[in-house]
Amino acid sequence: MTVYLDLYFVINFAFNYIILYITKKITGGDKNIICGTVVATLFSFIYIFADYFLLKLIFPLIIILVSFGHNKILYLRALVTFFIVSFAIGGCIYTVFGLLNYNYDKVKFLSILLICSSFCFLLLNVFCGFYKKTLVKIKGKRELVIEYNNSVAKIYGVVDTCNSLYDPYFNLPVIVADKLKISKLISDNNSFFLVPFSSVGTNNGLMKCFKPKRVTLGGKEINCVIGISETKLSCDGLINPSLILQEV
Repeated sequence: MTVYLDLYFVINFAFNYIILYITKKITGGDKNIICGTVVATLFSFIYIFADYFLLKLIFPLIIILVSFGHNKILYLRALVTFFIVSFAIGGCIYTVFGLLNYNYDKVKFLSILLICSSFCFLLLNVFCGFYKKTLVKIKGKRELVIEYNNSVAKIYGVVDTCNSLYDPYFNLPVIVADKLKISKLISDNNSFFLVPFSSVGTNNGLMKCFKPKRVTLGGKEINCVIGISETKLSCDGLINPSLILQEV
């Protein structure tokens, strides 16, 4: 069998990048997937010489670790999403080639890859959006008890599907709290650090955050960072959706 390495590289790089890009958009977080794409493409060359089933199970674990880090919740969510997106796009491409009876061609393959990826991305986004909205309706407001030093603040937050913020120091999800609601926690707090964020009207902002001594969500302890909103929120706090998995 003749293998054209340039063609093989282009197709695999495009395929891997699109899958990781869609995974990132659906999963959330602010991760750089270029390194993961390069690693995935290099692994694809190993398949030429050693196409073992065990490698196909191990390589995705490494690819997701490189792309999304070692945070357990984010890692598992990204891994599951990665497999779903891979099967969805691969199935679409296989179906299109079969139905249209196409012969294998680089231009046709890349075109179909782009079309199928766009379709899968829209479909999965709609599904995830529906699921997250349903989750918010089910959960409603959640009681948060935040302890820092010798002070305790009780607030009621809501799950915010737009809050996918993770701090770069502890790699933990961020709960954004109204400054006035936690004023007694931050009055004598000198342990702030800044976390970059983006929101409506703010493309490159910096949010003051601190690592609390203890936080409970719905009575169960969770691991997170507290961000301070300088502007008035419509509720006491905005909960990162990934924290719901810690609560369950």
